[in-house]
Amino acid sequence: MQLYCATQGASIAYTMEAGDNPRWRLYTGPMRLEPGRTALRTKAIRIGYKESPEAMAVFNVE
Repeated sequence: MQLYCATQGASIAYTMEAGDNPRWRLYTGPMRLEPGRTALRTKAIRIGYKESPEAMAVFNVE
């Protein structure tokens, strides 16, 4: 899995946890998804700016 943000200077935060208080991680490079169902939530972040709306996708890896 590889993530991309077109906004210069922005970083991507992601989580694979459900719920209202997940542990967000900083995306640093491509990652491998384990077999099974994975729900991935992401948002763009940049110091001094409002965070982007959250995006979510579900992947089924065989």
